[in-house]
Amino acid sequence: MLFPQHSAFLIGLFDVNSSTVLGEARQKLCEHFNDLEISIRGFYKHIREKCSISLKTIELPAGVNFCENYVFIDETGFHSQLMRSRAWSKAGNPVIVKVHTQKGVNISIVGCSSPFGTICFSKLKKGTSAYHIVKFMKSVMDILDKHSKKGMFNVMDNCKIQHSYFVVDVTNKRGYKTLFMPPYSPFLNPIEGCWFKIKKNIRRSPLDKSNMLTPRIAEACKQVTVTNCQGWIRHAESHWDRCIQKEMGLK
Repeated sequence: MLFPQHSAFLIGLFDVNSSTVLGEARQKLCEHFNDLEISIRGFYKHIREKCSISLKTIELPAGVNFCENYVFIDETGFHSQLMRSRAWSKAGNPVIVKVHTQKGVNISIVGCSSPFGTICFSKLKKGTSAYHIVKFMKSVMDILDKHSKKGMFNVMDNCKIQHSYFVVDVTNKRGYKTLFMPPYSPFLNPIEGCWFKIKKNIRRSPLDKSNMLTPRIAEACKQVTVTNCQGWIRHAESHWDRCIQKEMGLK
């Protein structure tokens, strides 16, 4: 049985991120209140009847123009043994690609893309937290301010640390708005195309002992053009109506 304090927690949870899925909301409630157990059916009934919350089709906020006033923030990982999935060899012989045998180096990068090109990229330290995302967001907003772009929509995925009130509050106080992607929808995020191109450039030639991964990433980031970014935006935008129609198998 749930009580008013549980309802207040859930209302606050959906206020921060209205795209939270039912199972995730129930999990967060049970984590916040120890020894709490409730079935998914009972949980759904409670949020409808006691919290007055219902599931509706997402409508874009007024003023959103995907080709003018929004930017995408996302992070991805790289490792030192990235390589192409195919290579040339003589007929009848297996493909052998030489890579250094040292333990692979893993690097996390957070980036921001927009209709007018990439904004910036930053290397993340191990153990990324909301603090690191806020620090990066401040850099993004500083750049946007210099180019008279205050008030842009900052679009993020459903990564847990990006849902932090700390992250949302900092961006709102600077005059920006935060939007979150629906769960499991990378095809709606144009920056995924950016990561694909960067990794593709890195895979062109395997790293050897004399190469460093970070400079290779930095050089690959420079190859992303404004035309690329605008094309990825158009591709992502083409999925919106199909999502609203609940079409399956989108990618």
